[in-house]
Formats: sequence, C-alpha cells, structure tokens
Amino acid sequence: MESPKHDSPDYVKAMEALLQNAPGGIFSYAADQKNDYFAFISGNMLSFLGYSDEEFRQKFQNRFSQMVYEEDREKTLKSILDQIALAPFDQCEYRIEKKDGSLVWVKDEGHLVQDEQGKFWFYVVIIDITANIARQEAEHLRFEETIRDSFAANPAAIGIIRVNLSRNSCEEPHVHSASSAQVDHLLNYDDFLSRLESLIIDPQEKAVFAECFSRAKLLEGFNAGNDVFSLEYGRYDLLKERHVIRTSAKLIRNPLTSDVEGVISSLDISQERLMGSLFTIMTRHEYDFIALYYPTKGKIEAIYLAPDCPEIFLRLFPKEHQLVPFSTLREESAATWVDKAFAPDFLKMTESSKILDELSRSDHYELMVPVLQKDGGIRYRKLQHYYLESGSDTIVIFDSDVTALFLEQQRQVEAMKAENEKVRNLMDSIAAGISILLMKDPNHVSFQYVNQRMFRILHFPDYDHNIIFDKQIKNPLVLSYIQDACIGVHPDDIARVRAVFAANYNEKQFTIAPYRTLGGDGVYHYLSQEVAFHEETPEGKLFYATYIDVSEEVVLRQEREAQFEKEKSLRFQAMAANDAKSEFLSRMSHDIRTPLNGIIGMSYLAQEETNPPRTVECLKKIDTSSKFLLGLINDVLDMSKAESNKIVLNPEPYPLEEFHAYLDAVIVPLMKEKGQHFLFKEERTRRIISR
Repeated sequence: MESPKHDSPDYVKAMEALLQNAPGGIFSYAADQKNDYFAFISGNMLSFLGYSDEEFRQKFQNRFSQMVYEEDREKTLKSILDQIALAPFDQCEYRIEKKDGSLVWVKDEGHLVQDEQGKFWFYVVIIDITANIARQEAEHLRFEETIRDSFAANPAAIGIIRVNLSRNSCEEPHVHSASSAQVDHLLNYDDFLSRLESLIIDPQEKAVFAECFSRAKLLEGFNAGNDVFSLEYGRYDLLKERHVIRTSAKLIRNPLTSDVEGVISSLDISQERLMGSLFTIMTRHEYDFIALYYPTKGKIEAIYLAPDCPEIFLRLFPKEHQLVPFSTLREESAATWVDKAFAPDFLKMTESSKILDELSRSDHYELMVPVLQKDGGIRYRKLQHYYLESGSDTIVIFDSDVTALFLEQQRQVEAMKAENEKVRNLMDSIAAGISILLMKDPNHVSFQYVNQRMFRILHFPDYDHNIIFDKQIKNPLVLSYIQDACIGVHPDDIARVRAVFAANYNEKQFTIAPYRTLGGDGVYHYLSQEVAFHEETPEGKLFYATYIDVSEEVVLRQEREAQFEKEKSLRFQAMAANDAKSEFLSRMSHDIRTPLNGIIGMSYLAQEETNPPRTVECLKKIDTSSKFLLGLINDVLDMSKAESNKIVLNPEPYPLEEFHAYLDAVIVPLMKEKGQHFLFKEERTRRIISR
C-alpha cells in the first residue's frame, strides 16, 4: 500500500476542515524510533511556532523526536511507547522551542494508524497549554508555600510531619521532643497514626483520636469543606510526666496530582492549660464579665461570664463568643442595672467615640458605675477598657464588682483629705513662707506650690496651694510668678538672685541673702530665702524653699547705718573745728609771745638802772605781769599740746615769795578795783594772809 498522498485534493480539504477546530496544530510522523520523520505539518502549527515549513524541518531535522525539547525528550518518548503498547492512542505533555527562542507547553494527543502498505503513522493534534501549565505551577508554588508556612507556623511544635492522605504516605517527621522520637522510621500514614495513638493515656481519648485523625475521616471532612482539624489529649513523656498535647492537621489539595496532602503537628500546651486554669481562677475572683469590642463592626463578643454578673449580660449572651450590637448592651444596661441618676452619664461615657478618644490618650480607660440595689443600697461596678494589643483596633472590656474596694478607697481618700488639711493648716500656721520650686535647668525656676503664709507675706489673696492648678488666678503678677519665680525680683537684685540659683543647681542646700521682690500691694518686700534639694523628676529638680520677711530688720539696719554715718560726720566736723582752734591758738600764742619777750627784756634793762623807788616798784610789777602773761601764753600752748596728746609735765621747785609777789602785782589790783577782798590760805604754815 502506498503512503498517504497529502497533496491530493480530497485529503487537503479534509485536513483544512479538521484544522478549523485545532487551536495548536496537526501533524503526522512515521512511527519509527530511528526515523520518525514528519509527513505533514499544518499551517496553523507553523504559525503558532513562528516557523516556515522549511525552517521548521531544518530546525528539527524533520524529526518528531528532535522537536520535543531535550529536557522532556526521554520522558515523552518513553511515555508514548508505554501507552501505545496498551492501545493505539497516547497523551503527553512536553515543550517545543519557538522560533523566537521561547518555550511553549503543548498537550499531545496522538493516534497510531497503519496504512495499506503496513507502515505505521502517528496522527497528532497539539494544543497550546502554556498558560495552563503556568497556572498549575503557580498553584503548586502556592501549595508548597502553604506547606512550608504550616511548618513555619509551628516553631514550638514537639513534632511535625508532612503527609499524603490520598496515597497513605508520609515523610520522616521533624522531632523536637524525646517522646516524639517513638514515631520515626514510619511505613506510611496509618503506621504514623497507630504509633501516635500508643502514646495517649486515656482509652477514651485514644479512641476519639483514632477516629478523628483516621485517613477516611480526614478525607471526608476535607471534601466537606474543612481543612483544619485539631484535638487535645493527655500523654506521658519518657519520664512518665503527664503533658497536654494539641495535635492539629492542615490539609490542602496538590494542584498537580489532586492528592490531598497536609501537615500534622503536635504542640505541648501544658503551660497554656495551666495559664488558662489560672486565668479562669483569676477571672472568677476578679471579673464578672470579659468581652471583646470591635468598634469598626459596632459589635461586642463575650468571652467570659460569671454566674453573678448582671442579669442583662446573661440574657444578651446566652453563650460565650456570641456577637451582640454594642449599642444594645449599652442601652439595656442603662435601662436595667445602672443607677437611674447616672444612666445619662453612663451612655455618654460609653459611646464608642468617647472610648476611642480616651484610649488614644492613655493605655486604658476606666469607668466607675453606681448600681442601685432593690433594697435602696448602692453598689459600684468598674468597667476597664484596653486595646487587645499594640496596633489592634479590638478593645478588651473587663467588668467587676468593686463596691468593697471603692468604699475602702473612699474612706482612705477622706482620711487622706483630713490629713492633708491638717498638714495644710500646719503649713499655713508657720511664720515662714514655704514653696516647692521646679528647676528644669540652672537658669529656669518656677513655683509648683506655696503655702498661704507666702501669699500673705507678699500681700496676695489666699489662692490654692497648688497654684499651677488654680484656674481662679487672674492676677498677671501671680501668673508670671508661676512661670518664673524670679520675675518680680527688684531690678537691682535679680541678677544676683538668678546667679545664686544657677551656681547652686547641683547643691543640696544653699541660702540667698535678703533681696527685694514685688508683692500684690505694689511694694517691694525684703525676703531672706533658704533652699534645699528634694528630688529629681522627669520635669527637672524639685527644691523646698522657706522665706522670711526681713523688711523691718532691713529698714532698722538702714536707719542705724544712716544715724551712724551722721554721727560720724558730726564727729569729723567737731574734730576739724577743734583742730582749727588749736592751730589758731598756737599761731596766736607764738605771735603774742614775740612782743611780750621784748617788754620783759626792756623792763629788765630798766631795772638795772638807778631809779626812784616808785619807778622800781612799777618796773617790778611790769616784769611780774609780763612774765605772768608769758606763762598764760605758754599754758595756751600746753593746752594745744594736750589736745594733740603732745604735752609733757616737768615738775620743779617754785619759790613761795615769787608767788606772793605775783599775787600782789597782778591779782590784788584787780580785786581792789572791784571792791573785793582776796584771802590766801597757806596750809604748810597754817596761816591766813589777807591781801
């Protein structure tokens, strides 16, 4: 029989009709392993691959086996031989290199036909499945990533294993616990399950585990739409210590094989169970209601309800983890268990915007709610709000009965207020002004607290001690003092005061000498100040300071100093006048003594002459009076010496007769002119001489 005539009109028409429905192309080649040459290649196949007929035959040596990409060639040819050994049909997938160098995946469906001469030919239709293969590879990549993620998601697992339920196979497990080592060297999944069952303590838990994790049960659940399975049970480790284990299965279908595969992991949750038990105990004692609030959904989910929580909670949440509109919970609470007088405030303070606003400013938001009892008594419940975690928009709400705690706190607050009032009264009764100063650095000082005495010293009204919180203060000077404690210091003193603060910033204690500061009466008052370091705070250093009004002492001291200066000036003036007098007398005495010496000299010369008795007597009187006058002048000089501490006494004998002559010459004539009688008593001779 001759080979098919591919150029006959009937054949060409038949092939063209077939090509209308062929998305890839059609070709035929000889079924000869040594010479599988092409007999026919359709035009749309050549267009699909980008070759001309001649280019195609030259590129692939006109052989089918050379057209199959070299990496797929051996596998593809073997698959075809294996399939046609059973039937004259084959299906396979392989890649072909296009003219532009890229590779395309094709699906090959061939039919083996024998012609009239007995020669065998393959008639083949190929379809471009590149996009399908890429999609399958992407799906398989996602599949492998899911498997890897399942491994990575369980870093604390004591054991983890990859399984193929469809083929009853498994890989070797990754074991992180000595007890889990009993499940190594596995034959298949059923062997793995059997060994895991043997570790479970309780027979009932063992039976439940065997059923839940059997291949049939897992495949049934997966086909029903479930892909995650989990079970908790108890088992012993090698030291016979009991552990609580959670075994989980994550299943996924392999997109290439359609097998159901997955990852099974076991996690020791003994500590988690312990913490859960502790949490349950704690919540039973501390909280009546715990819930999660989802602001974006406007829903609230109860995760714990104590039997004695408000009845409305039990009615709205018949079971835990049930979602209820948050607005419903608020309105029902305000209408049932919240004290009627507080209900409007309760609704305002539990608005979603209010809660979010408070949590934006602090890490929690607390609300104390009074509850009116049927007997008329009041109980108190505390609502606490926290973000579940950083960056989360889910809010955890805790509700608890804090009546006893609240009443005790109220008692302590009242006691503290009374004690503070005592301390405040004591502070105000002290004669000194007291303040707390804040220094954020050496150059800035501000008031944090002052006692009433300080206000009174500076003639201000009695403001609140914590002046930084007193909203009633309108006086601009007081407001300035709050920001700068030195703002009112006198211009002549302020540089000194600031310098003392700056120099003693790191000292434990220091003193500021009296300075003037402006008071509420517009007058500068003298203050002395003692300062002592108290503590370091994030805002700066705190100092305690005491102030004493020394205005009166300063004024008295200034008056004394002024009086002293005045007396000193007068004393200097008197001394100057006395010095001038002494100098005058000294000068006058010297000037008078010169002519007097001349008189004495002349009288002496006259007495040497022969004179009548009367003349002799007169000359003696002139001589005596002159010498007396000279003695007076010398006495004046001695007085000036005495005033200047220069006098020197020289005791010497004095004739009594000369003294009598002196009296007769000088004193007696003066007495007679005035009609007076002079008596002189001489003790040595006990006689009285009348002159």
